[in-house]
Amino acid sequence: MNKKAQLNRFKWFATSLVFLMAVVYVVCEVFFKQQAWAGYVKAFAEAAMVGALADWFAVVALFRHPFGIPIPHTNLIESSKGKIGDNLGSFVTDNFLTAATIKPRLEKLQVAARLGEWLLLEKNRKRITAEIIRIVKEGLLKLNDEEMTRIISAEAVGLVEKIPVHKIVGNGLQKILDDDVHQDWLTTIAANLGDFLEKNRDMVKQKVKDESHFLIPGFVDNMIAEKITNGGIRYMEEIAADKKHPVRKNLSIKLQEIASDMQQGGEWAEKITHLKNELLSPRHLQDYSKMLWQYIKKQIETDLDKKDSGISGYIENALKEAGISLQKDPIRQQRIDHFIQIQAFRLIMKYKHSAGELISQTVSNWPSKQLSEKLELEVGKDLQFIRINGTLVGGAVGLLIYILTKWL
Repeated sequence: MNKKAQLNRFKWFATSLVFLMAVVYVVCEVFFKQQAWAGYVKAFAEAAMVGALADWFAVVALFRHPFGIPIPHTNLIESSKGKIGDNLGSFVTDNFLTAATIKPRLEKLQVAARLGEWLLLEKNRKRITAEIIRIVKEGLLKLNDEEMTRIISAEAVGLVEKIPVHKIVGNGLQKILDDDVHQDWLTTIAANLGDFLEKNRDMVKQKVKDESHFLIPGFVDNMIAEKITNGGIRYMEEIAADKKHPVRKNLSIKLQEIASDMQQGGEWAEKITHLKNELLSPRHLQDYSKMLWQYIKKQIETDLDKKDSGISGYIENALKEAGISLQKDPIRQQRIDHFIQIQAFRLIMKYKHSAGELISQTVSNWPSKQLSEKLELEVGKDLQFIRINGTLVGGAVGLLIYILTKWL
């Protein structure tokens, strides 16, 4: 049964009781006036009617004007709506939103443990993951590609400007020299040059012939070319075999000079910086940033559409690990709970007056008639018991007065 039907049923019962008392009074007055007992019954009924009508007036006066007559101090809910809202807001803030009331309740909160337990349920993790994926997809659709490219490019330009490439290259070259890594490179280069000469003897002969005088016989050119080739091969073999070869030493000294020059900001540092600026100019970085953003966006969209999405799996695993950690780490639980308790207490204390004002404004903004009807539906049923009790108690008091009058 809904509240409206319950209210009407109790109203009908309370009103019927009043009519019953009226009928009893009339019957005793008309038919049993000479009977001694009728006086007692009539006194009960008379007082019951008075009590019932008085309580009816009091109850009705809360919600409307009795019989539509604007009697002073009636229709109290509508006429005092502003005061009711203010008093209700003050009542809530002064009695519920206090440090003494809030602190004990906050201290009993076990948010971390409960959150951990909640995250350990697979259906909850999947629900959160699905919501995160939905938000990410919507976010990607709303992102402006040109704006994202501009942001990435601006960050890249700033980063490139701050990177001392010449020092990085110089330090790298110095590390190579300190660890003698370049010796292996020189060995490989010398060996490859020797192999190149061996495989290109005819080319050397042709070069010698092209540069030779026309009066010199061909066999002499061939002999000279052969000696040059064999000499070059042997020289490369010597360099490859001897780690202390003068050529190696000279190259090491030259590389050391270049490394120092880069580290100290010299000529080679300027060359490296210039090369960096050429390769990573703002225009180039703009193009690179556009390609990078398109690639990232495409990869994310493709992954999110997969049934076994890597991003979804990562999110779900992270949530699971968080749940396990929150369940098994009492220190973390204590820290999280303590943090939440402090922040919640501060927020409640800071905005409790705002809560009171919200209650007051909400009540004040309700239409007066609607507010009165709402309150009557909520408490009207219980108020009908006041009428019923008024009828019975009034009758009992009237009967008592009648008895005392007779006896005294």
